[in-house]
Amino acid sequence: MIRSFGLFSGIGLLSICIANQSLAQTANVDFSGTVSPAVTINASSSGTWNGSSGLDISTPNLIRVPSLLTLSASTGFSFTINSITDNGSNLAAGQTFNNFDLIRARIEYGGNLILQSEISPSGNYPITNPLGVVSPVQAGPISNKQYDVYLTLANNSNVLPAGTYKVRVTLTLTPQ
Repeated sequence: MIRSFGLFSGIGLLSICIANQSLAQTANVDFSGTVSPAVTINASSSGTWNGSSGLDISTPNLIRVPSLLTLSASTGFSFTINSITDNGSNLAAGQTFNNFDLIRARIEYGGNLILQSEISPSGNYPITNPLGVVSPVQAGPISNKQYDVYLTLANNSNVLPAGTYKVRVTLTLTPQ
């Protein structure tokens, strides 16, 4: 009798263990939310010129065109100038974007240099500030802060050709 009680008790415990395992369930827990961008470009102005109007500096072989970038940020951030590319320039006398000796992008705030990078499509100008360098961190938070962005086009000894210049500067703003 004790043996049969032990057998039935063992079967009963096994049944309880199996029954508890069959009660296991899986649940999916979904999370969602919205994260606001840490850096927002509120506005940017295109650097444009017509003849000599709108130029910051102008000589026969150098022009510097200003534009503004208005930013807000909830945190500090850094700038990187990723690329300076032709965006459909149409130049006279068979000249192309690749004939420029120097194209430089420069970011300033309050007259102080934050970052500059340059390219030499012709290969005739030594590059001292390459693309892809990260600026020092700009302290945040900021609201509607205006940064000056300048584009300089230059030739060492040749006059800049007549035509329509269209150059794109690609910047990255990285929250820190």
